[in-house]
Amino acid sequence: MKVHATLAAITLILTAGLLCGCPGEMRVDAVDASDDDDSQPTGDDDDMTPGDDDDMTPGDDDDMTPGDDDDATAPSPGPIAECGPFVVPEGNFPQGSAHFNGYVLAHRPEVGEDRIWSGCEVRRYFDASQQYQCQVYWSLQGPRAEWTDPCSVYTAEATYVPEYSDCSPSELGNDNFWLDDFEWHYGTEYHWPSTRLSLWTASKSSDTDIPGGPPGGECGFDGPNGNDWLRWDEDIAFKNWGGPDNWEYLEFEYSVDFVPTD
Repeated sequence: MKVHATLAAITLILTAGLLCGCPGEMRVDAVDASDDDDSQPTGDDDDMTPGDDDDMTPGDDDDMTPGDDDDATAPSPGPIAECGPFVVPEGNFPQGSAHFNGYVLAHRPEVGEDRIWSGCEVRRYFDASQQYQCQVYWSLQGPRAEWTDPCSVYTAEATYVPEYSDCSPSELGNDNFWLDDFEWHYGTEYHWPSTRLSLWTASKSSDTDIPGGPPGGECGFDGPNGNDWLRWDEDIAFKNWGGPDNWEYLEFEYSVDFVPTD
């Protein structure tokens, strides 16, 4: 019939138009899994790769993995165990740097007994970019060997604790001798009535006697030649946990200057 021929012709025309394309056509593009394909220059990621953030905005992550930030700055590494204050070096150390930090509780086990030095000490290493590298950790324990108000001398056994140390012998190079036990000597000079003290150190057993003679303040740690002991800090705040009338528990932390490493 004639109607059927007309419908067939219309159908053929529409089909040809769809095949050839026309204004207003709809097209679906394939998804590029490695590309952020919208028009947002930054701050948006809507591709189909979970865990991937293609934009360049630090601290922003809106891909398909909740709680994951792919382009945030990673936190700086830190010590494997705490001991004393964590201090970052300043200045120019092109070969890296190192220093000592410590925590001390100087207490009497019983009223009237000599004080005991207990706590920890670490030697921390930093690279040329002032980033933490590793530390050597010791536990410290030892009695007060001498006391002449306001001066104290302690003999402390420094026991190397590998579980809290993350420096390897190869990493330390010429400093690998620190991975060991030691006997160290400390001198404290209290600045009454303020709750502050000076801290001195000596490594030789012959230095356990308080050196005498000026210069060196009240305790004479500098000795006649000014070189018997090494002063680590001269203005350390300490806490007296027993109050002004009970000096059984004294607590403080220390941090010495940085020195360059080889």
